[in-house]
Amino acid sequence: MNSPLIYIPRFRDAEVYMPAMRIEGEYTLKVYGRDRKLRRQVGPFPNLVLDNGLDLFGSVANNVALVSGIVVGTGNATPTNADTQLQSLVAGTTSSVASSTASATSGAKYSLYSITYRFAEGVAAGNLAEVGARGASNTSLFSRALIVDGGGSPTTLTVLSDEFLDVTYTYRRYLPETDGTGTISISATSYDWTTRGGLYSDWTGLNVGSNGVSMGLRAYANTLPALGSAPTGASDSGTSLTQQTYTNGNYYRDYLGTQSLTVLNVTGGAFSTLKFDVPGLGAINMGFNNPIPKDGTKVLALGVRVSWDRKTLP
Repeated sequence: MNSPLIYIPRFRDAEVYMPAMRIEGEYTLKVYGRDRKLRRQVGPFPNLVLDNGLDLFGSVANNVALVSGIVVGTGNATPTNADTQLQSLVAGTTSSVASSTASATSGAKYSLYSITYRFAEGVAAGNLAEVGARGASNTSLFSRALIVDGGGSPTTLTVLSDEFLDVTYTYRRYLPETDGTGTISISATSYDWTTRGGLYSDWTGLNVGSNGVSMGLRAYANTLPALGSAPTGASDSGTSLTQQTYTNGNYYRDYLGTQSLTVLNVTGGAFSTLKFDVPGLGAINMGFNNPIPKDGTKVLALGVRVSWDRKTLP
């Protein structure tokens, strides 16, 4: 006899989705003399995460860096989403000298990754007007920006033949600021669901893509926690969901999988919250208005869609 099936339908039938995580970045450029004393600085100032940069989150492998170098140039054309290169390249570097991570747990909540690249003496000499972060392939850009002054107006930064240039690129991944909501029908019973950003410490791999990695999940007895928090109560792990092929321009990825009789079985025979560990992006929690029955007599088929987008520039 076949086991009873709890099925969360795939998206064409009853869409279950995660609210989009937003991405933004900024540049800081510092010019040093041979004595390593700071001579000039511009920034931090915002960048434009390009379409190519958004695609990298879905197409780059989880063990490959999203940002792998910095380029500078003299072009002054306003950046557009479709840019893939600087307008007028002067120099590029892949020599990183420092990196760090951090999280903001109040106000707009995010995790950030910051990396500094160095141009050797004289390599970036010129009157620089644009800067970009190269993507994982090191041939196309993740982001691009015009160099601007403290008031946000385009300007140039002069680097002399006896000077070094350090460029720090920092990008942030913001927790979804609003909940995702919907309704599903399981065994003729309707359940309202809510998805919400999870715990910051679960946002690992901030400079890697998501390709080639499955999505972990765990069921909890207690109800959906607050934004930026982890679920609590009795819990049980599930079988990771398999990622589906990413298509450039979608800025989302689907994950599918079936939970067998032996997994996702919380003490008491039902769960109220699912926690998903989204590769390369972070933790998302999904709560239900009523507990969903799941024990050793039932299997559960899951289809989940996660998405990302650029955060609006100031």
